[in-house]
Amino acid sequence: MTVGLAGLIDPRLSAIATPSPEPPTFAAYQAFVAGQGAFFRWSVGDALADFRRAARLDSTFLTAAVWVAWAASNGAPTGCSVVDSVGRALAPHRDQLTLIDRLLLAATLAACRGDNEAASRIIEQQDPTLSHSPPHFQAVVALFARLAGRPREAVEILRKLDADRDLGWLPDTGKVLYRRDLALSYHALGDYRSELRVARDLVRRDPNRLASINLENHALAALGRTEEVFDRLERAVRLPPDPLLLYSLASLTPGRALQVNTAGRVCYEVALELWAHGHAEAARSAAGRAVAWYHAQPLPDQDQPEYRYTLARSLELVGRYKEAQAVVERLATEDPGNVDYEGVRGVVAARQGNRAEAQRIDQALARLSRPYLFGVPTYYRAQIAAVLGDRDRAVNLLREAIAQGAVTGWDHRHSESAFVFLHGYPPFDDVLRPKG
Repeated sequence: MTVGLAGLIDPRLSAIATPSPEPPTFAAYQAFVAGQGAFFRWSVGDALADFRRAARLDSTFLTAAVWVAWAASNGAPTGCSVVDSVGRALAPHRDQLTLIDRLLLAATLAACRGDNEAASRIIEQQDPTLSHSPPHFQAVVALFARLAGRPREAVEILRKLDADRDLGWLPDTGKVLYRRDLALSYHALGDYRSELRVARDLVRRDPNRLASINLENHALAALGRTEEVFDRLERAVRLPPDPLLLYSLASLTPGRALQVNTAGRVCYEVALELWAHGHAEAARSAAGRAVAWYHAQPLPDQDQPEYRYTLARSLELVGRYKEAQAVVERLATEDPGNVDYEGVRGVVAARQGNRAEAQRIDQALARLSRPYLFGVPTYYRAQIAAVLGDRDRAVNLLREAIAQGAVTGWDHRHSESAFVFLHGYPPFDDVLRPKG
């Protein structure tokens, strides 16, 4: 069956696959659509397997290979090594790719080099006005614009889309991702009321989803509405993990990505936001709730590395530094290649006034040299310098980290607890200022 006939039978195909000179086999098409469904349910591992199957079933279906790269870059273990492998495999076939596929692959390769600015500029080449771009591609353009520090551009793009009308083929989880990106872009602009409006739309649709409550609480914390924050935390602590929280740790450790998507993480997140906006007492209370939540979990869960990492960071926020150190020391011993654990060790040492140990870890992080570090070691070095009171060095390291790609879907530069020491410092404020 040709892709044209498949498109008539299943209109999703025209929305999610770009036209190509050689239509895929029907079996490859079915595997590709299954991959799309898994991807927008945020089951990245399943999506990657389906896209790979589609590419194997029909070697001329180059769109499937591009989506192998795109899915891998969105949270798969060692994802960027997969992206580079796909890039090498498709290099001889570049002229056979559709324009959208060619630009999406090029942007993904740039992002895996840590160059979010280049990735954003590449993806915009398809249609600068976006007047002829498919809606799902416009959402990708907005994502790259935000990651490159241009949230205003992201808002302008996303406001013109209607998730139900333009992205109607997406599962509900995919629409959550769209609205999440809009809310985060508003947050980066300091437009917390618009962020709250978007978040509450999500909560109305699914009041029992941690990702929705987390978005609402980010806005409420920034607005100083602390009573409402804690009202929502009461509901959150009774809810199960939610993969759409989209936090990953240990992605720098080969072969494993740790997902942090629990109610404890939601408590920690809102503590960061409260702290950033001057509500220290409320922030300590929220972090205390995170600690209590982790300690209340069944022992097998408490022992999971992803649980212990956020427990350590929550203990740090409430000033229980020796306990935080004990937790993170054990993590670092179990997984010595994990940059997150080494970085937190350095921050906690600095918190305790152990300058020599903090500087030793700082230099160890500086010596790290391997692919796909994305500026994470440099980002932790900036935190260490900030806690030690070295403001100029902290800002310079933060600029360097951003240039190396240290930015995620949830960008915490403004709310990172270590950077509280930099608030109001003009060079730091300049780093946070949106470029567009």
